[in-house]
Amino acid sequence: MKHLKLISMFLLCVFAVSACSTGEAERKDSISGTEPQQPTASSSSAAVTDPDPVNTSQSTTASVDSGSTSTTHFDPREDVRNYGGVGIVGTLPTEYNGEELSITLEADSGGRSYDQAFIIFVNGERNEYSTNKSDEKKPYHINYLPDEGTEEITLYFTPNNCKKGEKAVIDIESMITPEYMLPDTTYVNFFPHHNITGFLPFEIAINEDTPVTEEHKVFTDFQQEKMTEEFRLQHITTDALGQTSNSLEAPNFVMYSQSEDESIVKATGDELVLNVSAFGCNEEVKESQYMIGIYVDHKLQKAFGDNYYALCTIDREYIKSCTAVIDTSELSGLHHIYMIAVPCGSDTVERNSIPIKSASKILSIKKS
Repeated sequence: MKHLKLISMFLLCVFAVSACSTGEAERKDSISGTEPQQPTASSSSAAVTDPDPVNTSQSTTASVDSGSTSTTHFDPREDVRNYGGVGIVGTLPTEYNGEELSITLEADSGGRSYDQAFIIFVNGERNEYSTNKSDEKKPYHINYLPDEGTEEITLYFTPNNCKKGEKAVIDIESMITPEYMLPDTTYVNFFPHHNITGFLPFEIAINEDTPVTEEHKVFTDFQQEKMTEEFRLQHITTDALGQTSNSLEAPNFVMYSQSEDESIVKATGDELVLNVSAFGCNEEVKESQYMIGIYVDHKLQKAFGDNYYALCTIDREYIKSCTAVIDTSELSGLHHIYMIAVPCGSDTVERNSIPIKSASKILSIKKS
């Protein structure tokens, strides 16, 4: 088979807790520095993370039912500089005609073994898939990458919730060590675990109606508030060299609760109430559309009333906000929680817009 490998390094970016990485960033081929002709793994929506140094005393523990044996291989906190890369083997699908689609990827661990998982988003919604190693359809498959050689994996999926005649945008993201969970709240920092990086989004033609899933329920009733000058000034910072930057030049997504410190979400009883805000946009873009999902232990939550997703259009003039409520009646103890906002507007492919993941945080649930 002729291999068309467009390989780049996973770039792990560390930002302030309340900042968000740009969703309008162009992903370029890090080997040649030229614009790739098809999706290539490159700088992505790395998780918004705590910039403090990472404590290396914890051990890897399972927090997701991966269908595979829990591993305690290389702990990425020992060295965050090299995560290898992922390339596409062969060609990408361009249309859906009622038959299952497949994408083959080749992953290189960069010389240190670790676990990873791929996530497929179709029009901003997470899509289940199977692999050449497992026939089970699910949103995550945990892959162990050896410290030597490469690992080839094929993803098989049927795009969901699409209508005949439409165009569907496909995003493929790779998550680093998804099974990792902090054992306690002594030192709360997941970095770089759960960080995502991926490929440029690509588009396929939908020539047949696709299956409709239960999770295809979308909330759209966001409140909006005009940005004040004070709010704008709060997002302009100056570094030690006198260089200024404005975080409002990129999409920002913030999830918080009244009882939350910087890295722990605390809940009591049977419900967790969160506030979700979205704001900021590149001056050239004016506005962008994102599908927002909230995940507890990687499980998508029905957080927006009877809806699993919230569809938000953000722009340069307004702060959009809503309330998310998560059922915690069956949960107790420590879990992890994060939010992913996936671009789904008509200009997603044209602008190389990319998903934005918040930092994974501890969710501490105490029953009264």
